[in-house]
Amino acid sequence: MTVTLPAANVPLEGQVLQVRICGPTCPCWARGFRGESPCADFLTIHHIERGRMQGVDLSGVTMINLVHVGAIFVDDTASNEQRAAILSTLAPVIEDDVEVRSARIDYHVRDRRGLVTVGDLLVVRVQPSKQEGVTLNLHLPGLRLGRAGAVPAVASVSMRHLPVSRVNWELTGRNAIHATFSVDTEPPVRQGHSPRARHHR
Repeated sequence: MTVTLPAANVPLEGQVLQVRICGPTCPCWARGFRGESPCADFLTIHHIERGRMQGVDLSGVTMINLVHVGAIFVDDTASNEQRAAILSTLAPVIEDDVEVRSARIDYHVRDRRGLVTVGDLLVVRVQPSKQEGVTLNLHLPGLRLGRAGAVPAVASVSMRHLPVSRVNWELTGRNAIHATFSVDTEPPVRQGHSPRARHHR
């Protein structure tokens, strides 16, 4: 008799890019703001470079949480199992009015410079900030940041014809934070919450 054991988890490693609604002159950015920022996050991008969670290999999968709009995009190359694993690991509590959609995501960012696209719906361009040597706090529970910590960047966002928003967004010169990260364990199950987010393929 052969017994097949479930594949063990392997810590996730990847990059995270967070773009805020404010610009570089905002007081929350001055002198490397320490503590929770009063300014809203516009979007957060997680790109998994390697790792396995819930027995599922998530290498190469990208997820974009459009916080300001109320939508989450997961790479359309992800299988149903990968989609479920990345959502439960990086977005364990999804509000009822958030739409989860699949779309082609191309992620090309290195050293705070590059491009992220979601089909013809979303374009994010990022480049290093002139505020070199500043380390910022990145408030994403469950993520352990790499040795360099969270470092400042500057981002531009173009978002058009998004199915979940009637507003076209054009943001330039916005504050952004880039970091490498790892996740060792699956998040704990929150009691009393049964998310009913709307899922679309």
